[in-house]
Amino acid sequence: MASLTRYLKEKDHIEALKYFEVLDRLNTPLPDSITYFWGESLLSRRESKAALEKLYAYVQKAGKQGKYYTKALQLITEAEAQLDRDL
Repeated sequence: MASLTRYLKEKDHIEALKYFEVLDRLNTPLPDSITYFWGESLLSRRESKAALEKLYAYVQKAGKQGKYYTKALQLITEAEAQLDRDL
């Protein structure tokens, strides 16, 4: 997790995505924030559909009390706009 945190702080989304995939394969419970940051990383790589899945999952699970709720909504809007532009 320390490496993932470092990559997220450095905005190195390519490397962060590798760690998200590893964490996903471990099938262990993860904090809601991981889902948010995974969505953010996917969006930065222009993987809008996958980003929306993660961001919607975060909003649904964390709810309005989630630390990144407002930011997630902003990223959802951005991802939807990105999808529209790519059509």
